[in-house]
Amino acid sequence: MKKSIMNLFVIVSACICWAQASGQPLQSPNPEPPRVTGKIQEGKIRVGDRERSYVAYLPASLSPGAALVIVLHGSNMTGERMRRATGWIFELLADRRGFALVYPNAHQGTWNECRKDASASARIAGIDDVGFVRALIGSFTTEFKIDHKKVNVFGFSGGGHMGFRLAFEAPGEIAAVAAAGASLPTPESSSCPVDGKTSRIMLINGSADPINPYDGGPHPAGGSVMSSQASVMAVAKRNNMLARPVEKVIQLPSKGDQTSVHLLTWQRGGQSVVALYSIRGGGYVIPQPVFRFPEHLGVTGSFDTPSAAITFFALD
Repeated sequence: MKKSIMNLFVIVSACICWAQASGQPLQSPNPEPPRVTGKIQEGKIRVGDRERSYVAYLPASLSPGAALVIVLHGSNMTGERMRRATGWIFELLADRRGFALVYPNAHQGTWNECRKDASASARIAGIDDVGFVRALIGSFTTEFKIDHKKVNVFGFSGGGHMGFRLAFEAPGEIAAVAAAGASLPTPESSSCPVDGKTSRIMLINGSADPINPYDGGPHPAGGSVMSSQASVMAVAKRNNMLARPVEKVIQLPSKGDQTSVHLLTWQRGGQSVVALYSIRGGGYVIPQPVFRFPEHLGVTGSFDTPSAAITFFALD
């Protein structure tokens, strides 16, 4: 009964969150989309016997050999809502850095990711989401000549968990993954490999997250997750990063933002391989200075998560 009540709370919270993200009142008025050089395009692609959809942004500066950034929305969201929840910052960065951007739409709002106990409809139906991402990479490589060695993934919540699956199962195809509001499932809760090399991985998690427990434990969506620090340590170990990580304070509390940001990073050859941005006081959000998540999900903060992800992807 207790678990059922908690699951109901998560579903209601998610519905409220994304209903608000699509136009209802937030902590502050919804910001207007910025002016950009390219156009948003809606597309469809067939994966097996299913037709999948996505939203893409191609800057006017896109040239052959450009990188591709795939942005995976959270559960009960859409690609279009993910654009707003990230403050359209990825599109501004795509203009400045000249990379292609795609926001795939999940099956009935959920991804078939690593949490084997999750009640997501995509997992129950056995949806081939890895195949979906591979099809998008193939399509963008053929049509827009993107560099298939420069494919990176950003995900929030369930989209972050889908990013983990890609990092574990396709490290040769995905250069790096950045995930917000998500921690690795514990070994007994994971249907994905728990050993072996991964893509480079960065986490951005709030210490006051009411959904994804920063210190680990049962997750309302099913199963349990590791703590944020244990998650990155496990990834570092899988990639033979045995040296001590570098610790750095990125942001201190201020009058306008009471969160602080602490970075833990493992580097090899001058490149970050594993990183954890701990948003102390932050909630179940994508921290950034434009869009404000609903108050019941915790503090959004001003830390620019999309820009940090692009830096981790080595696209700046």
